[in-house]
Amino acid sequence: IQDGQELPSDEEISLRMRNSLSSLIPRITEAKVQSIWKGRRAVLGSDRLPVAGEVAGQPNLFVLGGFGGKGLLWIPSASEIVAAKLRGGSLSSAHKDLLDPMRLTDWTLVMP
Repeated sequence: IQDGQELPSDEEISLRMRNSLSSLIPRITEAKVQSIWKGRRAVLGSDRLPVAGEVAGQPNLFVLGGFGGKGLLWIPSASEIVAAKLRGGSLSSAHKDLLDPMRLTDWTLVMP
């Protein structure tokens, strides 16, 4: 969805999903929708990587977020980075610099 573009209705989303799955599950068109839940996933910056760490210039302010649809992949490493800092130490991690919140200069929020 681009800025200014209208979101599809719940009914439109349901119809698209049914049509997409009907070749794999032919009887899905007979199923009745019981309820619909939808939400948004936050993705930060153009690199679409999450952030984890201390915010420079703000003592004791930490950020951990922007995981989008890849939380199961990134949350363990991100949590270790923040936990090590909270314990007063530092973690030598390949992901530490990659997930540093200060790598983002514009903090653009992208809604996938």
